[in-house]
Amino acid sequence: MPPYAHSARPKRGIPTQEYADHIRAVFREAGERARRAAKYSTRFGAILESAVEHAGLWHDLGKLDPANQAVLGSVSRDRLPINHCDAGVAQLMREAEATGSLSRLLAAVMVFAHHIGLPNCASEWERPAGQGLRDEKLGPEGVPLYLRTDAALDELVRHHRKVLPTEKAIESNAADWSFPPLFRVALSCLVDADHADTAFHYRDAPLFDDPPLRAAERLASLDQYVRDLGKDKIDSRNKLRQEVYIACRDANTVTPLIECDSPVGTGKTTAVMAHLLRAAVDKNLRRIIVVQPFTNIINQSIKVYRSCLMLRGEDPNEIVVPHHHKAEFDSVHARQFTALWHAPVVVTTAVQFFETLADNRPAGLRKLHQLPGSAVFIDESHAALPAKLWPRAWDWLKQLTRDWGCHVVLGSGSLNRVWQLPEVDPETPYLPPLIHPTIGAAAADAEKDRVSFKTRDEPLRLSELADWVADHVGPRLLIVNTVQTAAALARYMATKFGRCKVEHLSTALIPDDREKTLKIVRVRLDPIKGDTNWTLVATSCVEAGVDISFRVGFRERAGLNSLLQIAGRVNRGSEFGSADVWDFRLAAGELVASNPGVKDAAEVLGQFFAMNRVSPDACTDALKMEIRMKYAADLNAELAKAENAMDFPEVEKCFRVIDEETVAVVVDKKIIDNLMQARKMTWQDLQGGSVNLYRKRAEKFQLPVNEFKAFPGLYRWNREYDEFLGYMEGGLKWLEDPSTPSTDVFIW
Repeated sequence: MPPYAHSARPKRGIPTQEYADHIRAVFREAGERARRAAKYSTRFGAILESAVEHAGLWHDLGKLDPANQAVLGSVSRDRLPINHCDAGVAQLMREAEATGSLSRLLAAVMVFAHHIGLPNCASEWERPAGQGLRDEKLGPEGVPLYLRTDAALDELVRHHRKVLPTEKAIESNAADWSFPPLFRVALSCLVDADHADTAFHYRDAPLFDDPPLRAAERLASLDQYVRDLGKDKIDSRNKLRQEVYIACRDANTVTPLIECDSPVGTGKTTAVMAHLLRAAVDKNLRRIIVVQPFTNIINQSIKVYRSCLMLRGEDPNEIVVPHHHKAEFDSVHARQFTALWHAPVVVTTAVQFFETLADNRPAGLRKLHQLPGSAVFIDESHAALPAKLWPRAWDWLKQLTRDWGCHVVLGSGSLNRVWQLPEVDPETPYLPPLIHPTIGAAAADAEKDRVSFKTRDEPLRLSELADWVADHVGPRLLIVNTVQTAAALARYMATKFGRCKVEHLSTALIPDDREKTLKIVRVRLDPIKGDTNWTLVATSCVEAGVDISFRVGFRERAGLNSLLQIAGRVNRGSEFGSADVWDFRLAAGELVASNPGVKDAAEVLGQFFAMNRVSPDACTDALKMEIRMKYAADLNAELAKAENAMDFPEVEKCFRVIDEETVAVVVDKKIIDNLMQARKMTWQDLQGGSVNLYRKRAEKFQLPVNEFKAFPGLYRWNREYDEFLGYMEGGLKWLEDPSTPSTDVFIW
């Protein structure tokens, strides 16, 4: 009987998978992933290819242990009794010691990590000789597992070579290897190949090739789209958009780190995409990744990109793909729901992008190997990260451009030039502007008369705020700092003024319902309809990048950037002549929830109002004040220490874009039914029908977890939900009366 890599599933008609078949597939596919990434790294390419092939060849060696084969050859769903990674680690460590090969040592770390994640390498190197990366737990015989492995290693290797006589990994004499990003990219290559072949065997996901970028053809398509948009339009604003587009399209692509401070309404979405495609042509890049702070901007951008970048015969769902929030699973059958950045154009969130760079977990890192050789746009970069994370993130961005062939643009209408702060980069580098200063100045001049910033000093109760806002001519945009406050305020205004006088938009709604609400908002904003007496109550998810325009704006005090960004949603095309944007503060009570994350930025904004310095030119200074107010010590000390020591779990723990841990909660009743019945779905379906909640809040609401066997860690919403307030329909009732029982009756 041949040895096995995966057991059978007779009820699904799935046979066992032979060890040789799985190892060949992972060896081949992991190596191919490494070669694609290595093409863009003269520094790490050789060692990456060698290490990944060595890891692919030996990663499952321990499955040949007779105790493991007994389980794999049966229909048992029991865990393997012997840690099957330890044998591969032992073999690679033995080869590394015999040859002095650093690629084999790196491969040993990959094999160790391909199920449990990258370790604290410093602590592993400090263990007694021969025990680093090895499993010291007691085995079935009562002796440490690594001793059992050592005793059986020669026989395991002999058996492996008997069934795989010809497979041999390429060699590398590279000496440059102790760099954390290399470890993450290497593990990504191995894990993606391993997970993909396993999912294919169990018929959970098909194998497929990444569609090509075809950058030159897409650039031509985009050019035509922009020409058609500007046809017969001769107003000054359209002329400015055309100038911005041409400037971005024709900008020099030699420098791999560029800034873009194009103001509101200048066509940044298409203009920067033209530059990214030009860079892809010039540098033979393979992917475009657009990073945005909020999911509703993603949906908006996806529509634009699918309108202007598709080529004949292509499926839009394979070419331009959204990736909203983290819904990553380590279990075999749940891996199909991990978004893997296969598409030529990926639009994802800042949380997903930057936390992937910091991750140590196999599921989180699986897509990282797709990043080398990409053109990346950090859109609305002012909102991408909290200040304390920028030093580490900035260093990673520099590494991506220096070591992995990436081309990066940071853009915002209220740009924080974080790289100019010594707390972030002591060298305070200069980034060339994507748009020539003369064009940028013309765009800035067009902004001066569009909005006026005002503040109201006294804190307002929720009811006072509602009455004050309603007294203004609409349509009105009202943004507050928390999901809870937005829901409480929307409910109050709907009760007092009528449901037809208020809309609500926040992450309390599942992505599909946020999109429906945004469509309603856009219809109501149509000037032809004359629908003016209403208010959109929202959170920051609509303050940046969304193409909507209100008559007046109100923003609960947060940071300067937030106030400037809401101005981009007010009088966007100067259609009202001039307009006001109000800053205000809320008093505690009436279900108002505070957001500690904006406390320091709000204090700085108050000082800037006192100094009469509320303008885009003050953004970097405002960030500087916030950093120096909050971080008297080294801003980067903790993360820098962990990264330099290659303490991967500590980096993952410390680098959280959202400080509190969030969890995926399935809300959509159809998705819940499908999960309960184990029906097949796409990851897009799961993503569109779920929300992210703070884990503490999910536990506070007493939400059920682990009900879906194949999806450990996935929560289910079991309180009221509606398309107006989202999960806060039930959440507000619970906050008002915690004795309110949960229910499985959904309101749709």
